[in-house]
Amino acid sequence: MKKIATVLFCILFTSMTLSQQEYEEVVYLKNGSVIKGIIIEQIPDVSLKIQTKDGNIFVYQMEEIDRITKESVQPTVQTDDVITDGFAQHKKVELYIGGGLSFPMSEGFSDMWSMGFSAGGGVGYRFGSNISGNANLSYSSFPIDEDKFLAGAPSGVEISGGSVSVVLVTANLKVLLIANPQEVSPYLIGGIGLFSLSVSDVTVSYLGTTVTANTSASESALGIVFGGGVDIPVSPSLKIFLEAGYVMGFTEGDSTEYLPLKGGIIFLL
Repeated sequence: MKKIATVLFCILFTSMTLSQQEYEEVVYLKNGSVIKGIIIEQIPDVSLKIQTKDGNIFVYQMEEIDRITKESVQPTVQTDDVITDGFAQHKKVELYIGGGLSFPMSEGFSDMWSMGFSAGGGVGYRFGSNISGNANLSYSSFPIDEDKFLAGAPSGVEISGGSVSVVLVTANLKVLLIANPQEVSPYLIGGIGLFSLSVSDVTVSYLGTTVTANTSASESALGIVFGGGVDIPVSPSLKIFLEAGYVMGFTEGDSTEYLPLKGGIIFLL
């Protein structure tokens, strides 16, 4: 009789253990995110804390949660498009577009040109949960600073035209400081590329006489980019970003440096 009881106990214990191993708790957030793991703490109507299989711990307020279920454990899968790590899906391809203001920084550059604008976009490929490589194309334009250009000129002199355009093609490395794609994450970015600068002519008018000053020029050089920003998730397939950068082109003579401040949209594919 004791042997039968022992066998029944072992079968029951094994069955319970297997059942626990085959199921996990799944938290569905209202923003569309799905987190899988073990709920290690729950405060009714306030918050819960869940630990994923890789040891990460996340805390969510109850108003962020749509529902909580218990589901069978799915094996870890990796495909060409998505890495499934047991608690979230990290989409690997990113398309982004954005724009903003740019400020001349270097002494020779800021002496003649004033604040302009930048716009551009690119594509990124995520190698892991927090590292991606990006190819970026941007265009910046800086109008002439009339006050500095006309310093010392007689009253009545007017100018038109005159601007610096910069086309920058770079290969960048982006590192998210928070790996969870469902959370707001600051990031760092840096890269190198080709820096192409062109200057347009300036037209000067005085007492009915108009003269076009031949200021046009163009130059290509190596460029470097550094910066940082923050990614803000909107949905599983969309983020917005805010970024401050530093760009230097090793142009002939003085370097050309400017500070772009921009924002934009990231599409996750």
